Amino acid sequence: MSEVTRIFLVRHGDVEEKYHEVFGGRLEMRLSEKGKAQAEALGDFFRGKRIDAFYCSPMIRTRETFAPIGRACGVEEPVIEEGFREVDFGDWTGKTWREVEKEYQMEAHVWLEWLTEGLIPNAEPIADYEARISSALYQMIEREKGRKVLVVCHGGVIRMMLSLMLNLPMREMGAFEIEYGSVSVIDFRNPGTKARLISHAPWREL
Repeated sequence: MSEVTRIFLVRHGDVEEKYHEVFGGRLEMRLSEKGKAQAEALGDFFRGKRIDAFYCSPMIRTRETFAPIGRACGVEEPVIEEGFREVDFGDWTGKTWREVEKEYQMEAHVWLEWLTEGLIPNAEPIADYEARISSALYQMIEREKGRKVLVVCHGGVIRMMLSLMLNLPMREMGAFEIEYGSVSVIDFRNPGTKARLISHAPWREL
């Protein structure tokens, strides 16, 4: 049986209020005060834990979330992985949930089904989304085989990673609540991958 690679999947912290219930995707946004506190709590959570490698989406909200984790772990810069950017919501980018519901006659919380079915105009095709994340994820696993790896990225990206590693349909991953500032832990082994923790929020312990 192959070596276990433990992957800590960290979702960035809460974003500025003006982006709440907005299809942000590729929009650059900063952390809110709450998000900054969540990031500090993540730093406390990882302090003293052995992590061998650190990766991060290039987007501002993930890099701001990484900063206190890096300070706690004595790491100045993570590996910036372009493949871990959030999905491009196409024509929905910047629209509120209510705007999308009114214009498209659908419930915003089922966006993952619409993305999977290719129904969001000019959005990143689901096959392309899967391909770029799969490529980045499995190349990272190959480089870091048998090590402990931390990745700071996005809710949609984490759902796609879980779908890939756990061999679950992407359209059903909306059932997984991936909170802001949360940690999910996967022990990757082929065969035998296991989810050890899903969406643990250290900031709730404050």
